[in-house]
Amino acid sequence: MISTRPIEGTRIKHHVGPASIKMYDKFGLVLRIETTINDVSFFRHYRHGEQRDGARP
Repeated sequence: MISTRPIEGTRIKHHVGPASIKMYDKFGLVLRIETTINDVSFFRHYRHGEQRDGARP
């Protein structure tokens, strides 16, 4: 006979702005992490572009 019970475990969900993360722990054996980002402009970096000779534009 096949059991159709749902797998017991823990889920942790956290979000900051448009980004969210969910972590699932199934019986302490498997940790699954899911991330969702709906607006990638949330991640910004402030880096200057450089030419191949090392000079800045």
